Amino acid sequence: MPGEIRKLKYIADEIREELVAKINMYGADVRLACLVAGEHAASESYINGIVRNSEKLGIKTELVRFSDSVTENEFVKKMDEINRDDKYSGMILQLPLPRQISHSMVSRLVDYRKDVDGVSPFNQGLLFAGQPFMVPATAWAVDLTLAKIAKERGMELAGKKIAIVGRSVTVGKPVFHLALKRNMVPVVLHTKAQYPEEIAADADIVVACCGVAELINENWVKDDAIVIDVGINTKNDETGKSVLCGDVNAAAVNEVASLVTAVPGGIGGVTSALLFANTLKGWYMVNNRKELKFDFEV
Repeated sequence: MPGEIRKLKYIADEIREELVAKINMYGADVRLACLVAGEHAASESYINGIVRNSEKLGIKTELVRFSDSVTENEFVKKMDEINRDDKYSGMILQLPLPRQISHSMVSRLVDYRKDVDGVSPFNQGLLFAGQPFMVPATAWAVDLTLAKIAKERGMELAGKKIAIVGRSVTVGKPVFHLALKRNMVPVVLHTKAQYPEEIAADADIVVACCGVAELINENWVKDDAIVIDVGINTKNDETGKSVLCGDVNAAAVNEVASLVTAVPGGIGGVTSALLFANTLKGWYMVNNRKELKFDFEV
């Protein structure tokens, strides 16, 4: 019997409702700085979404724009100003950056309290140590979604095998550490893995975050597994129209899995909400010197 293709709007809505309530309760002036160098169509769409969605929550997003020719020193100088100015609660270094700016270098310079993307080595180190503060929003969305689904089903995550298909710094690797924190048994699959389908098909949970359209099919998934699809890709449908799809062939996987998260309408919306949750965490840490905990966390 086919499983469920689960939309996650209800989780994103729960997060947003709590953010609005807390911002109003604290009378918080929450400001997010987004540093953008050059013009890129995909980036502009993403940035516009951040501005639009932040306004709905009462968070102010300020766009700090540079030309493609900005020097690394100029970029770093502005970062330093935002780090030192406590009217800002968060900072995004919008990718792609121009060739002359090293992302690995500038990410080290983000104040960990304002690192809403969770890219600084300090925040990554806290996650590695099992004491996460700012976690990349997509990885947090995967962890929170799994916890919510497990709670709904009365399922214990501890001891469950989880196959993570992808090893990026913003999704695969942090999901690995979050899974360990919940006492799960994670394995990371990547392009050098041997027999990845067989390994994934032995897992109770599969997280697809490889960036390959519909790579994960029914051969990667065992009966009644839970599948979290992180991917956002495009493909041509039967009429030749370009449509969104994930890293999972949802129709095929749904024949064996108990639940597959939808694309669109799945992890992306939760990720967006949690980016702003990180921004509010930043405001709270800057102003109160302690970490803010949310009721939506499981």
